[in-house]
Amino acid sequence: MVEWIDPRQEHQEVVRFQGTVLLGFLKRDPLYARQVALLDRMQRKYGERLRCLVYHEGFLDAGMRRHMVRGTPSYVLLERGDEVDRLVGVSDAETMDAFLSRCLNRR
Repeated sequence: MVEWIDPRQEHQEVVRFQGTVLLGFLKRDPLYARQVALLDRMQRKYGERLRCLVYHEGFLDAGMRRHMVRGTPSYVLLERGDEVDRLVGVSDAETMDAFLSRCLNRR
């Protein structure tokens, strides 16, 4: 299940998780629900290997500054707090799955 975080929680949540974290930067627009559902689907597919976190809307700008994200939706893949890769723009299941599969399989 997708979890929502704020900047104070990020370090703790990302570093304590022993797998890979996909951090989502999503604005509440007409595509929001579809992108959250996509993250939830990927979370279920990859199970223990992946944790999906999304910034709370009130902290989105702070998170975007922290990760130098310029637009939404954007997704930053982290391994123990270090950026592995990022995906920018509205995604679909095929694109997101290919991105995650490529990134998770290079470890």
